[in-house]
Amino acid sequence: PFIVGDAKALPFKNNSFDFIICSHVVEHVADIDEFCQEMIRVAKGGYIETPSKIAEVLRHPPYHIWYVSNRKGKLIFESVSSEYPLKWFGKFFFSVYFYRGIQLNNKNVFSWAYDARQPFDTVLLLCSKLMRKLWVRFKAITYTRFLWRDRFEWEIKKR
Repeated sequence: PFIVGDAKALPFKNNSFDFIICSHVVEHVADIDEFCQEMIRVAKGGYIETPSKIAEVLRHPPYHIWYVSNRKGKLIFESVSSEYPLKWFGKFFFSVYFYRGIQLNNKNVFSWAYDARQPFDTVLLLCSKLMRKLWVRFKAITYTRFLWRDRFEWEIKKR
């Protein structure tokens, strides 16, 4: 069955799962403590994957609220500023990386990122494709990966 639930109050009994996978979710969750406690409650172990802090600083999707790092087997959550950390360069990187993508809708990006004229459109599309290929190639630094068994620790750092 397909079940929809709140990640902070899952409709499952304790230890219902041997292993859970949580991919690209926690960077959106406001209440980290409840989320992490719920992961530990419903599963005996699991895997959590998010964009890395480096990735967040470069791309800075405005809908992510946490930088997530794995430091010595502990998840570290740092609150994200609403502004581009790298100022104009971050805005430029985001605008090119997601060129003509739905991620740009109603976001603070350069106006040409919606639909540039030729020949710039072709150049921007090629740059965007290249950037996304490089992103995957360097996933060791563009993703935070966290494998846990029984329990895990986390820390929240707010600005």
